[in-house]
Amino acid sequence: MSETPVGQAPVTGGRVRRYATAAERARAFRERQAVTRGGVGDPGAPGPDDRPELAVASLAGVVASLQQLLGSAQAGMAEQVERAQAVVALLSDPAAIDERLELNRADVGRQLAEAEDRVARSRTEAGRARAAEEAAAAERDSALAAAAEAWESTQQAQEAAAAAELARDEARAERDTARAELAEAVAEAEDLGARLAAATAATDTERAARAQDAQTATVRQRDLQDRLTAQVTATEAVREQLRHAERTVETEQAGRVADAHAAQTAAQSAEQEASRRLQLAVAAAQEVAAARTEAAQQRLADAQEQIEDLRRIRDELRADLSTARATTPRAVPDPEPTPPPDQESPTAGSRP
Repeated sequence: MSETPVGQAPVTGGRVRRYATAAERARAFRERQAVTRGGVGDPGAPGPDDRPELAVASLAGVVASLQQLLGSAQAGMAEQVERAQAVVALLSDPAAIDERLELNRADVGRQLAEAEDRVARSRTEAGRARAAEEAAAAERDSALAAAAEAWESTQQAQEAAAAAELARDEARAERDTARAELAEAVAEAEDLGARLAAATAATDTERAARAQDAQTATVRQRDLQDRLTAQVTATEAVREQLRHAERTVETEQAGRVADAHAAQTAAQSAEQEASRRLQLAVAAAQEVAAARTEAAQQRLADAQEQIEDLRRIRDELRADLSTARATTPRAVPDPEPTPPPDQESPTAGSRP
């Protein structure tokens, strides 16, 4: 028998229960059929028209409905009589009753064992789903750690780029200083050239007046020319050194910038790969956990529904057996007593 209260839905799903017994449901169905077929309502209520032909038609509809109800009642009584005769015939043989009870008990025990086995498998699958979820969480933590390492690599690359920028600024400052020194050297060389030109002009002007100093002037001129040549050579050497230093600084700067860019690109790639792997792992773990959880819940609901059906069948068998015992003659020996319907065995009463 169902234990669902009136006005509530069964725990296994279905429609809301509206009637307490099958008799009330049948009575409500007959009333609906009567209203649908003949429009029969309250006999004491006044009708819209009291003409005799309408009364005859209404009476004919009522008679037809009563005949149909009588036929249905007779068929139900005949079915009940047949069932009672079958039960009496069954109760007249104690061995058959015992065999039937043993078969029913074995069948109920087998079905309960299968239900418990399905519940155990469902619990095992739920445990596997939880283990998969924990593994996904561990993989997610690993991916987060990889992302943190990638972020640290990015920070280091940014620091290296900042250091390269600082070195480039320092190289630019050194290049500017070298250029200033070169400009000073060029200015000094030009000053020396101007002095040499002035000295040559003075020598040419005084050559006629100071013939005796020609040898000395020639020596001084050669000395000045040698100094000027040495100064020009030193200036060219300084220029070449500055050019070489500038090329070296530019090469080192380009190498540092390229290394910093490569490190930053590698860090960004690693971070994107770690993020992608994390998203894929989390999505796969969530899908697997959701599918397994849904399957386990569905199997658990099926097992509970089967257990409810087995209990209902057991209660009906017990009720039929009690009815048969009540209608059995005293001369037939009573079969082995069975527990009352409200007492359940530990195996049948265990629920997941």
